[in-house]
Amino acid sequence: AAMDVREALLAELLREPHVNQTFRINDHDAMDLVHTASAATVCDYVLLDRGWTSRLNNAADRMQRAAVRGKVGRAFAKPHLQEFFDHLMRDESSESSR
Repeated sequence: AAMDVREALLAELLREPHVNQTFRINDHDAMDLVHTASAATVCDYVLLDRGWTSRLNNAADRMQRAAVRGKVGRAFAKPHLQEFFDHLMRDESSESSR
């Protein structure tokens, strides 16, 4: 059976500890993994810390290149809050004009 988008995203997010020998998973990472995969498959935008923002956006890019179907929200970190809000406002404006 084919993977759904959440399973594919989890697999991509779990890729880093296998290819990056310096990456260490701690208790917080385990919870962040679950929260990131859950939120990113139902939300358009996700606020995360810098590390998980990078992991999610990189995983989403790899999934897109591999033609994995399904929605993966775009991640933003605190230094990019204005960009996050700009996207929200842009989406809200386009929704209200329909």
